[in-house]
Amino acid sequence: MPSASASPAPADSRSSARWKGAFVGVLVLVATLLCSAVLHFRAMAALKHEVQDKLLRTARTLAAEIDGDAHRAFTHRDQQSTAAYELALQPLRRALYWREEGREVRNDYRFIYTCVLVGDEVRFVLDPTPPDVRTAAGVSEKSYIMQPYPDASEMLLATLRTGRPHADSQPYTDQWGTFVSGYAPFFDSSGALVGALGVDWRAETYAARLAGIRNAWYLQ
Repeated sequence: MPSASASPAPADSRSSARWKGAFVGVLVLVATLLCSAVLHFRAMAALKHEVQDKLLRTARTLAAEIDGDAHRAFTHRDQQSTAAYELALQPLRRALYWREEGREVRNDYRFIYTCVLVGDEVRFVLDPTPPDVRTAAGVSEKSYIMQPYPDASEMLLATLRTGRPHADSQPYTDQWGTFVSGYAPFFDSSGALVGALGVDWRAETYAARLAGIRNAWYLQ
């Protein structure tokens, strides 16, 4: 006697299977998104650490070349035309430019300068920026001896007050633009804190690198 054909699965069984499949799919999707998010934020943190480390290493290296005793002598803007001032600028200028086919070319750093604390006020001292260069808003890009710096980063203030290196974790804005920067102290021959050297990196470059990581995550 021929066997009877199998009866179709009940509708509620098929519906249950579909729901289970959808649930597993959602779990896989959520797990994938969570893993991607973790990798994204780790990559962002690694880039921020890399930038801070680069800025701090450069600031420390250049701060070690500053003659703290000679630096103390710069107290008036008129001294910017002296040979002593030009000599003091040389380590900063070498760090900002390299020679290519007989001409000077700027590197990734936007500004390198020194500052001192006069009372509670931050003031510039050394800045190798040419005096005839201006921003799009018409502001001279060069800072002058004892020029006040009211927009100084909190990390710059911390370096001037504590004598310890610091770096910005987030971009800050002043009248010359938006930057992330590293700062290192320098001292005189007696070991007394004289000031801080700052190295500015364009925030646009920093943001572009962060955007590259963010876009890769969005694409994923």
